[in-house]
Amino acid sequence: MKYITKDLYVAFNECPKKFFMMKENKDEKWELTSIIAKSDGKKVLKIAKELYPNGKEVEGNSIDEKIENTKQLIKDGYETLFGAYFLVEGECLVQIDIFTKKEDKVWEIIEVKATSSSEMFDFVKSGSKKASIKSQLNDLAFQSFFMKKLGLTIIPSLINVNMRYKKTDSLDLRKYLLKFTFEKQIKEFEIDVEDNIKKIKKVEEEPDVMVGSHCKNPYPCIFKNHCWSKLPKDTIHQIPRISTSKRKLFTDNNIESISQLKDNEEMRNELTDGQKAVVSGYLRGKIKKDIMKLTIFLNRIKYPIYYVDFETFPPIVPKYENSRPGENIPFQYSLHVEEKKGEFKHYEFLNTKNEDPRKEFIDSLIPKMGNEGSVIVYNRAFEEGILDRLVELYPDHTESVQNIKNRVVDLWTPFKEGYYYDPKMLFSNSLKAVLPALAPNLDYKSLYISHGEEAMFMYEKMIHMEDGPEKDKIIQGLLEYCKLDTWAMVEILNVLRKK
Repeated sequence: MKYITKDLYVAFNECPKKFFMMKENKDEKWELTSIIAKSDGKKVLKIAKELYPNGKEVEGNSIDEKIENTKQLIKDGYETLFGAYFLVEGECLVQIDIFTKKEDKVWEIIEVKATSSSEMFDFVKSGSKKASIKSQLNDLAFQSFFMKKLGLTIIPSLINVNMRYKKTDSLDLRKYLLKFTFEKQIKEFEIDVEDNIKKIKKVEEEPDVMVGSHCKNPYPCIFKNHCWSKLPKDTIHQIPRISTSKRKLFTDNNIESISQLKDNEEMRNELTDGQKAVVSGYLRGKIKKDIMKLTIFLNRIKYPIYYVDFETFPPIVPKYENSRPGENIPFQYSLHVEEKKGEFKHYEFLNTKNEDPRKEFIDSLIPKMGNEGSVIVYNRAFEEGILDRLVELYPDHTESVQNIKNRVVDLWTPFKEGYYYDPKMLFSNSLKAVLPALAPNLDYKSLYISHGEEAMFMYEKMIHMEDGPEKDKIIQGLLEYCKLDTWAMVEILNVLRKK
């Protein structure tokens, strides 16, 4: 480890094992969530720099060169630098997004984050510290602490995205981005910096850290597979909403898998009633059906049946008029219509142009949804939320959208409410868990595009491409993926009907 950076420092505070893996440059496959998050961060930083038109980018082909260039630019009188580099105490590397001079020896450090300003407002008002806020303030505290070591007075600030901002004709930077200054609050986080640096220097071997909520909070860890692959398939860490104290209680008693709870009633009693039900269902090893509730659910479904699925992408920098940062913009749908039992028609829509897809999306969808019959979705809140937003934009579709919403039947319900449980679902009722258990014949892995995050990523890539074979390949991949999503619901419903 040549330098201790802010990224390594933040990682240590989140999980010492994550820090070790980063320090050792372990070559892990980055999840798309991480790739998208890093891309969003770069986009927001690029926009934030526009607030400082006189800023100067620090260039260089190496860290040493950037450190020297930072010193030279300050000597040359530049008062705002982008990507300033400082080496403090020979090993602590400070990398500042925006570094701007206020007066002699008084500088403001501004870290730019593609995160919601509403969380920061909560912290400022009530002191509530979510994991994501702690992560950001630890980042800022590292920078501030070491810059003060250089004899400077530091004003530590964060720029976040105002997720409530609505774009009109052009992007209003001062409404889209909000700045928070933490001259008093940052001291609470700076207190720990020196002690944490000492601890960091002592980490020479991979720490033994129990997996837990920190594996996905505040952000999904890129090393999760490294840690979780060593656990049994039915690890106790899969139990829904299991607390850290309960995880520790089980592991301290050498219980690593749920199978070990089969003959251990004392330890099973440490679980909540809801957790006991999930564990008992798994231990029985048999499919559980509540025939009466399943029958009531299935009797609600009327022909013709419309199986529909939307694909969306959430641009952190709003692209279209009357859209907000991170708003889910619908760009594709797949619709299987079962007019009579076993008789299907398929419809689809995919925007392929770099323009607002929303009006064409809703104009295409409405005529195909009919006026009667059930509309099948998996997690109605998502599709209904998209439809509600489209009605805000295009109120002439209000009546048709309300008709669709009145006919929605949520295929998630039987699994969420426990009417149907298959042990192969393990401990989740998400579509990713339900589908391989009930319809293992459907193979997403063979598709060019195989999951929702990849669809978002490839869509945004595709709309910026010139027409040609590569673009056509992505278009075909998106169509095949979304079509399989709606056919998956057909297959799941068929299984439920075999009660």
